[in-house]
Amino acid sequence: MKDGQRKRAGWLGSQLALYFFKDCRVMYKMALARCPRKRSQVNKHISLSPAVFIMLFVYVLFGLTMVSCGLQNVPFYDAPDFSSYGSNAFVLRHSGNISESTGSSVFRGYEIFYHIYSDEPDAISDQGILLGLANNMVGQGGTGDPDSFVSYATSLGFARIRLKPLSITDSDSLPLIKPIEADCDYYLTLPTDSDWYINSSIDPTPIYVSRSLLSARSVDKLSFFRRASYQDGDADYNYNTSNPPSGSSLYFVLFAVGYGINTEDLSENYGAPKVIPVVTYLPGA
Repeated sequence: MKDGQRKRAGWLGSQLALYFFKDCRVMYKMALARCPRKRSQVNKHISLSPAVFIMLFVYVLFGLTMVSCGLQNVPFYDAPDFSSYGSNAFVLRHSGNISESTGSSVFRGYEIFYHIYSDEPDAISDQGILLGLANNMVGQGGTGDPDSFVSYATSLGFARIRLKPLSITDSDSLPLIKPIEADCDYYLTLPTDSDWYINSSIDPTPIYVSRSLLSARSVDKLSFFRRASYQDGDADYNYNTSNPPSGSSLYFVLFAVGYGINTEDLSENYGAPKVIPVVTYLPGA
């Protein structure tokens, strides 16, 4: 079992223990309520039925089994190397240090999530929350769960940067970045007057990307650089201003994660996130 898996197993084991002791406390209170004697004498008179003892024994045995055996298949991917690279550009380095498979999960690539804000203080606040959670991941000495992190972020309105479709009805392709080989850098560039794109140190050909917005009625609506695309009700946009006026900036919070598929149930698994500082962006069209 890898260190990250072992720590995650310990975290889940602690949760099982917590539930176990909560149940014990509940039964203690029930027994206390039935006992007419003083609190100091309760311990002498509380008795648990054989059925309760059996239930507690099975509960503890199940928890120990989960910690010692089953959780070896819990996946964990380290946070990717994702950082600023010049003006309005970012680099994600795939150095091969993320295992191609972890337990029952097979590594597929990387996802980059985003959320858009019209007010910088709102962006800074959410970025700070996510950064605090990201610094508490199990593989980094904490107790946080990467899948739960992504779930929480999406509840705040974060969405995947997706490959730009040719038609609004085109299906999406996961993940966003599929590593070609080890020691390859991938660049995310944010032009202010044309579509954002990704290319790599191996292949400079731009691959255009866009917003993920189910409510979009046209492909143009998905373009990050189009000022008129930012409107009231957009799920990925925390707005005080719809259709931001010319000259006003928007603020982006971005984070990158490893992405894998569980071979047992085909569920998605995410790795530890890398949250970067708030990005100031001025749409030009």
